[in-house]
Amino acid sequence: MFSPIRPVGIGDLLVVKQQITGYEKSEVAFIENVLAGEKHLREVRRLETTEITVTTEHERITEEERDLQSTERFEMQREAEQQASVDGRLSSRAYGGLVEFSNAAGSSPQASLQESQREASTYGREVTSRALSKVTEKMRTEVTRRTLREFEEKSSHSFDNETGQNRSGIYQWVDKIYHNRVYSYGKRLLYDLIIPEPGAFLIEVFARAHSEGRELVKPGPWTLSPNQVSEDTYTHLVSKYQATGIQPPPPLFKTVCKAFGGTPAHMTGVPEKVELDLPDGYEAKSGYIRLASSPFNDPPQKSLDMGGRPCIQIVVGNCDPALCRSVFSFTAAPENGVGNDSIAKPLSFQLTFYKATGRLPIAVTSWYIVSYAFIIDVVVQRSPTLYRQWQARTYDALLQAYLRQKADYEERLANVLSALRAGAIGQTSDQKRKLELDELKKSCISMITNQYYDVLFGASVGVSYQADPVTGASLPYPQVKMPVAFLLGSFVRFFEHAFEWQHLMYSLYSYFWGRKNQWMRKVPIEDSDEAFADFLKAGAARVVIPVRLGFERAVVHFLETGVVWAGAGPPEINDLMYLPIIAEIQEANEAAGTPEPYGEPWTVKVPSKLIALRADDTLPAWKEVGGEWVPA
Repeated sequence: MFSPIRPVGIGDLLVVKQQITGYEKSEVAFIENVLAGEKHLREVRRLETTEITVTTEHERITEEERDLQSTERFEMQREAEQQASVDGRLSSRAYGGLVEFSNAAGSSPQASLQESQREASTYGREVTSRALSKVTEKMRTEVTRRTLREFEEKSSHSFDNETGQNRSGIYQWVDKIYHNRVYSYGKRLLYDLIIPEPGAFLIEVFARAHSEGRELVKPGPWTLSPNQVSEDTYTHLVSKYQATGIQPPPPLFKTVCKAFGGTPAHMTGVPEKVELDLPDGYEAKSGYIRLASSPFNDPPQKSLDMGGRPCIQIVVGNCDPALCRSVFSFTAAPENGVGNDSIAKPLSFQLTFYKATGRLPIAVTSWYIVSYAFIIDVVVQRSPTLYRQWQARTYDALLQAYLRQKADYEERLANVLSALRAGAIGQTSDQKRKLELDELKKSCISMITNQYYDVLFGASVGVSYQADPVTGASLPYPQVKMPVAFLLGSFVRFFEHAFEWQHLMYSLYSYFWGRKNQWMRKVPIEDSDEAFADFLKAGAARVVIPVRLGFERAVVHFLETGVVWAGAGPPEINDLMYLPIIAEIQEANEAAGTPEPYGEPWTVKVPSKLIALRADDTLPAWKEVGGEWVPA
């Protein structure tokens, strides 16, 4: 079985024909009073202007420069000069056979010894550690949205009664008078269908035709919770709700750096206290210290502490003693092959903290240290409390953006509904009946054929691209797809001929039989044609379709097989109810001819949105004549 739709049976095709015969004044709409000597002017003007400008700037500049320089120069120049000088005289004289010797020491001896020794040594050593870190982050979000909506409804009424008497203008509602009569077209095979929301497509068409409704999208329900706002989802949520002023989440880890240094005023163990401020909402997890210092040259050994050597200690507070040492000693004595210059070399040590927040105290104690400098880097981690605070702020901003979206949608929807109330694009009642029939016909064919006009009906026309003779640009030219067009032609011909669409009968049901999320949209719909407004607001419609005489076999065959019967012999139908239905139609139905009146005609008054001014200032009255109430 191709389609679950089955005929409801055989019945007389009774069609109600309606003809408007006139208009009649009814109840009082309102009364306009103008006193004697009064000049009355009333103007109504509504103008709405909305302008929104949002500018968000965020700038973060972090610049770190670390320069550790230790200079040690030892210059020794030694010069020794030794000079020795010896000067002596020896003289002799002879007198005949007598010789005289004389030896005397003088100031300039003849022997001289001079020794000179010079020694110079220069020792110089420089250690420089330099690190430069510069982070520049600039974020500028500028959203300028200037929305100028001018809804101007200007109504001007002027009454000049400066020289007259008291007057009253009485306005009455106008009713339409319709003449109705039932006509019988004989026996027909009838199908009864329920069409959900028959006017849904027309509502969308009217909404898109209006400038406010072309991109009208209703925001979904608010189901977001603060816990759903995270580092991975917040950018999508900001884009979805068009939120502004939302800051990115605080980073999970940060590095806090600070440099300390100085020349101790005391040489023997007086501590110096410094502090490192940690960011709010962060806990210190690990750290790193880099140190450079210079010892005092030749300190008196009797005054040295810490084992008789120059040293420096750094004590970092809130450091977990079970995980790291918080006291560091750096010696200058030549131990284990480390020379006297070891304290001048940059040294580095790691730290581990345990729930350290706020200010981090640091104490520096030195013994016979001329100068020192150290840098401490502390890695801090974002606390859960800080992250939850960011989630709460972001959630609130997203909620406000959603409320703005919803308010904007409702305002634009009201403008669209105003366009519908203005007369549904200004069409006449006959044009609106034609729209109603087309919509019902479209839905009925879709249900009978079990398709949505996407495959066969949507593929009958293709596009051929040809070069423009002037510009040379490739332009699309619609063209018929032959095989599909032939197949589609049989469907179109069958459904246009097999049913008497002009005799389609329908009854509208209330809006609450449709989608619940459309109730707020449908209830305010108004139109000067009340029947058309009811069609747009309807939640469902019951439609009775009569089969044209002679097409009963073909329609039943299509519903069983999904194949259009081409008329080559009677179709094979396995449905047990098929033969009795066809036989009954053939026996009971007369030849197609002029419809016959069925029953007595009647008159119907249909209210309208029209008003008329009464000819005088007397109030209307009604009287009963023959069981009917007529104007007195």
